[in-house]
Amino acid sequence: MPMVYGGITESQLSLFGKCYLTDYFVSSKGVHEIKGCFLKNELNTMIDATIQCILLEPDKIRKLHQETYAWNDEYFAFAAYTLTVEKKLLSDSQLAHMYGKLINLQQISHMHAVTTTWFVDTEDSKFSKLLLKKTKQLAEKEFAKVFSVLTSDVRNSLTLQEEIEFLRLVKFCQQPILRKNLSKASSEDELPTSIQLRIKGHHKKWCWLPFMYMGPPYSREHYLTQLKQKLEDNTIEKQIASLENRPVELEEEKKKIVQRLHLDKATLDLYKIAADMIFLKNYRKEAMFHGSYALSLILKETAKRKQVALNHLYMLSPAEITQILIGILDISIVEQRMQATVIRFKDNVVQLLEGKKALEFLRTHAPTETIVDLDQKVLQGVCSSSGKASGIVRIINSTNDMDKMQQGDIMVSHTTFPSLVPAMKKAAAIITEDGGMTCHAAIVSRELGTPCITGIKKAAKILKDGDRVEVDADQGKVTRK
Repeated sequence: MPMVYGGITESQLSLFGKCYLTDYFVSSKGVHEIKGCFLKNELNTMIDATIQCILLEPDKIRKLHQETYAWNDEYFAFAAYTLTVEKKLLSDSQLAHMYGKLINLQQISHMHAVTTTWFVDTEDSKFSKLLLKKTKQLAEKEFAKVFSVLTSDVRNSLTLQEEIEFLRLVKFCQQPILRKNLSKASSEDELPTSIQLRIKGHHKKWCWLPFMYMGPPYSREHYLTQLKQKLEDNTIEKQIASLENRPVELEEEKKKIVQRLHLDKATLDLYKIAADMIFLKNYRKEAMFHGSYALSLILKETAKRKQVALNHLYMLSPAEITQILIGILDISIVEQRMQATVIRFKDNVVQLLEGKKALEFLRTHAPTETIVDLDQKVLQGVCSSSGKASGIVRIINSTNDMDKMQQGDIMVSHTTFPSLVPAMKKAAAIITEDGGMTCHAAIVSRELGTPCITGIKKAAKILKDGDRVEVDADQGKVTRK
């Protein structure tokens, strides 16, 4: 709701001073099946305007991004503060105030630069393709590698920072006496106090990373299992050094490419903006997941006090959440919203449809479906991380699918998200339907050094578990054998 009630409008006004998107809607069935639908011509017009702004007014983009970092820093800090507060000691009005501030920060921080960090590559990966074309002109023989390096940010993401800290925890536990105790322990209670304290500290700091919007977070048992699996790994020090040295090594690699290709300032600025777009998109997501975790604890306290199912609270608007805390609210409408909900923005008016009215609207406003040949042998997408690989396809669309992923398999997903990173680490290559160099799969694959192709429509339906494929990420091509 915050996205439609002002978020998308604010993001356009911040960059363009006007709105290109005048008619769109978000629909949901229950709390999980959510879609955003836009008019294709309006979306393309806004994407083209965004690309022109990137090319011709880079200072405006830099300013927008600086503002967005500041908003996300504030959102992160306030969410972290709420995690330290004992919710049960707050009055209803205090809890409502905390909730309201968190929601407001969530909207502005996540939406302020949504034009450059999401919309710009939503339709046919337009910006990624433009930059790939330019890179081919600059370095035809090594364009894929150059593209990957120049559009990667030298800063380590929070996900990589967590990985470094976890590997240090593994290294600590590999001390002979601790290794023996850990390998024998069947539960956390059987561990030495020194390990227990470190697991608890790591969990408290990082458990929110895979939370997305409704959870769950990582449990301490998750970290215990991961520790046991890593105990016999004798490359931990090497892995830590590689991740810690990544920023310096990447910076050096960038400098060599810039010197070799004699890139002028305008071209270099373009790649810097592209790299910042990718990093900022990821940081916005990380801040959102951290904030959503903090928000969930407020909603759990609200559900407990008001004797309302937690899932039902997720179907209420921010104003209704506040109302249920400080007043009286009939939430019977939730039953209709669980069937279907549509929030439509048209000509600066927001319309909320529920139940049968929403279902009828969806019947008459069904989005256009992409039709593809399910028997095609060669699939074409966009290079998001350079390299080549071959292997067996595994369709991984949820954490429930991850057990079938083996080292060296080709991971195929509709889209990826933090909970799927353990499977992504095993992949020889990653293929997604979700497109563009700013998508999660592109970001993680670069950090892992894994070939990645994005934007292959219906890839998770065309390819099947057990298919053998060759992946040429440089050319954005997947060939079924």
